[in-house]
Amino acid sequence: MDDFILIDKVDEGVCKNLIHIFNSHPDKHFAGQVSYFDETSSDKKKVDTTQKKSVELELNQFNLPVLDAYYSGLQKLLMGYMQLYPEVQRLPSFTPTFARIQRYDKDGHFNSWHYERGGGETQKRCLVYMTYLNDVEEGGQTYFKYQKKEIKPEVGKTVIWPSDWTHTHKGVGPKHGYKFISTGWYVHDDPDS
Repeated sequence: MDDFILIDKVDEGVCKNLIHIFNSHPDKHFAGQVSYFDETSSDKKKVDTTQKKSVELELNQFNLPVLDAYYSGLQKLLMGYMQLYPEVQRLPSFTPTFARIQRYDKDGHFNSWHYERGGGETQKRCLVYMTYLNDVEEGGQTYFKYQKKEIKPEVGKTVIWPSDWTHTHKGVGPKHGYKFISTGWYVHDDPDS
């Protein structure tokens, strides 16, 4: 049975430049947040280091050639994903969100099982993309619960998967040093715009 997870590569030089952007802008870093839903089903975010401990940077604040190269590489991988799974082409139209870089140190993690689409602002997500920006020698894996799949972080390795509960996953921090990822979503376009 297929797991609907694509693993491919983007350019390693792009990954190194994305880490450089992250390291060059500590004033724009923020603590990673988790989404939760209350009885009104509205999406709310909060810092909860028992579930997720990371430092993050939104890339939508930058207009740099390296970002064009990264998004171009993602587009090629998306085309490959749609060749593997042609039904994706019949989904309502969707576009990528700007990426977010996340850094996890040896105490960092996103160790709660989660998926990427729920209520509130997450309900328009249809696919997820994640690129490992560096090699991690020990630790740092992403685990997919139902697919029983473990992915080891290697520079440039990019993963695309469906955003729904079927792809519940979690990640662990590295045993030493840092784990950097760049991640975002493909979201359905607003039909009224």
